[in-house]
Amino acid sequence: MLTVRVGIVGLGRLGQLHAENLAKKIPNATLVAACSLSEESLNYAKNELGVQEIYKDFEEMVSSPNLDAICIVSPSGYHTEQICQAMERGLH
Repeated sequence: MLTVRVGIVGLGRLGQLHAENLAKKIPNATLVAACSLSEESLNYAKNELGVQEIYKDFEEMVSSPNLDAICIVSPSGYHTEQICQAMERGLH
């Protein structure tokens, strides 16, 4: 069965919940990358969830060749731009 490689942007309270679900509870999904402005949140993703790629810049994350999809949990004012950037790179 196909494994979907996911990146997540936004690691606030809700973002961390989604990240944990992706990393530990969603069959055939692998949380490969995380993006946040918070160093503490990125350390959480790396050390607690085993995320291999961490970014402070969304555009840099969506340029990774290791992703199939993006989970957007950033502040809603960024959603439209981030959706467009992900779609331009063929990411779900």
